[in-house]
Amino acid sequence: MPRFKRKHAQQSSYHCTGKIAIGDDWITIPKLSGRISAVVHRVTSGKLRSITLTKTRTGKYFAACLFEDETKPPVPPHVVRDVIGVDVGLAHVAIDSTGRARQPTRSSSRGRSAICLASRRR
Repeated sequence: MPRFKRKHAQQSSYHCTGKIAIGDDWITIPKLSGRISAVVHRVTSGKLRSITLTKTRTGKYFAACLFEDETKPPVPPHVVRDVIGVDVGLAHVAIDSTGRARQPTRSSSRGRSAICLASRRR
């Protein structure tokens, strides 16, 4: 049976912005005065936007830090403007929206006759 979180239950995470900072082995948050010792295992770069503190069921605390870096967003892919429609038919293999028709190739006609022969043998 799943145990859903209640609206008024004790919250297991704390999200803070504002007067926050991070160092090599510490973080600061507005609710607690002073530095909190922490294990910082990644190189920090960019501007610190927010910190989310999470408490696990075993009583351990983890901090997720959100940084805004100065890199530019990727360039959107090239937009294709020329679009054609293709109609698949029986007399022609394909007819595009400009009216050009493709005739079946010899290999497809040989394959079709092989399929007809195999279906008659059964």
